[in-house]
Amino acid sequence: WQILALALLVIGTLAVWRMARSKASPTPAAEGQLALVLFSAMTTGGFLGGLAWWADYPASFAWDLPPLASRLLASAGWAYAAAGLYGLSRPDREHMRLLAVLLAVYLAPLALAIAGLHLDRFDWQAAITPAFFAIVLPMTLGALWFSVRPIALAPDVKTPAAGPLPRTFLMVSLVAFGAWGLAIFTLPDGPVKAVWLWPTDPLTSRLIGVMLLALASASIMARRENRLTRAALLFHAVYGFCALAAVLWNLTSGMPVPLFYAAMLGGTGLAAALILAKDRGNPAV
Repeated sequence: WQILALALLVIGTLAVWRMARSKASPTPAAEGQLALVLFSAMTTGGFLGGLAWWADYPASFAWDLPPLASRLLASAGWAYAAAGLYGLSRPDREHMRLLAVLLAVYLAPLALAIAGLHLDRFDWQAAITPAFFAIVLPMTLGALWFSVRPIALAPDVKTPAAGPLPRTFLMVSLVAFGAWGLAIFTLPDGPVKAVWLWPTDPLTSRLIGVMLLALASASIMARRENRLTRAALLFHAVYGFCALAAVLWNLTSGMPVPLFYAAMLGGTGLAAALILAKDRGNPAV
């Protein structure tokens, strides 16, 4: 299964890379090609990984995740896949910066936490462990590089200002998900059971926390740059709906549904989708 997954990852990455290269103008030089490979791998890996993570396939991740956390990871993978496809279809400087920042915010804090606090969670005899580090480390470095030095692979397109509704949504997201993500990342064993679902598993709490911080980061960037509003809303909508499905999936095994997560993430997905539908004629949204 892992050999098949690797083959599909390579094939999918090449397919997305070819699509992205066709959107780039002019044909990108070496640094631009590296950016396309990085974000194509992020897009394909998020989609394919999500399939295995949703199924809670034991060999699909580098440490054992609770089933709900595995489905939330899948939701994150599909949100990154959607954002990647959207950004690579219009690879101007700001969309390339957005993809880099989203990837860096997700991977860099997690990599630091793993290196400093959680190496004992890994089975170094399992094949997935070296593969995990071989993928995460270069992707983290690449994401940090292109966050600091964003690359333009297509001309910037001027867009009108986003309306008050999407800007209000992005501000609420920034505050809510920024605070929530920071709380469970820095204090993974907090006292409120509705918020801290895995108080005895700090690495899993931090894995969920970095996704919430990524949502807040998308909101920050979209509020600063109008052309990113639609990408940020799409990122919220896909994660919100998939995460709602993830928590409701508990019903199939007789597990309780975490209502706070269902309300917050499901409400976010619905609100973002409604704003996208309402303002679909506005290129800023």
